[in-house]
Order: sequence, then structure tokens, then C-alpha cells
Amino acid sequence: MKHISEINPGLASQTEPRKPLQPGERPRSDGDRARLDNLWYHMLSIYGDRWEAKYGAVPEGGPAHVWIEALRGLSDRQMKIGLRCCLLRDSAFAPTPGEFVVMVGENSAPAHRPFDRSKALAHQPSDEETTARNMAALRGMLGGSA
Repeated sequence: MKHISEINPGLASQTEPRKPLQPGERPRSDGDRARLDNLWYHMLSIYGDRWEAKYGAVPEGGPAHVWIEALRGLSDRQMKIGLRCCLLRDSAFAPTPGEFVVMVGENSAPAHRPFDRSKALAHQPSDEETTARNMAALRGMLGGSA
């Protein structure tokens, strides 16, 4: 797939393709840095020494690279959901970036999930006797003849 700057060269100065962070490189935008600093602050508060031993006291290097890539696909609301899940989950260990993203997806409001036909109410087949009995009950409730 072509980058937008290849399709419309006028946009090249406005839109730069995202480059993944290299190990040891800090996130380049203030938004990325703020999100990562926020995550680190909360994870250190929740998991303490276990978080620091696994990922470090500050977001830099390889761990920061992996986490920022995972967070780029999440909204601020989803980040809050993920942090809340960390508080409520029954584990003394911090989730991996992949587990964090999955927790967010599993705990997002149903209204924001795509429709899943397999989880919709299925038609329940019935026999003629059950149908007749249910129809008679409905007619009775509506004041009609049974």
C-alpha cells in the first residue's frame, strides 16, 4: 500500500510515516512521551518493584519501544480501562503489552465492539404444540379468544 505522501506529494511535509522506536530511543512526540510516562507512573504505583525489575524505573530502551507500539492503537479512554483492569485483576505481576491490549478489548463497553452475529440471540426451534400453547397464552393476555 502506498503512503499518502506518494499519492499526494503536497501532503509529504504534513504527514510523516511512523517509524518504530529503536532500542534506547525515547518516543519522539510529546503525546507518546506523555502517554508512556503516564503508564509507567501508574504501573509503578500498582506493581512497584516487580514493574521496575521487569521494565525499569523510567520508560526508555527496549521496554519503552514495545509498550509505545502497543499503546499507539489505544485511545485515552482505553488506556484508563487497561489501568483499571490492572487494579482489579487477580495477579501480582504486571501484564505484558499484549495482555494489556487484550484486557482493554475484553473490557470495553459492548456498544463499542463490532456486532458479532454468533453471540446474537439464536432462533429457538419449537414444536407445533409449544407454538400453539404460547400463541393461546398471548391471545389470552391481549384479550383475544384462545
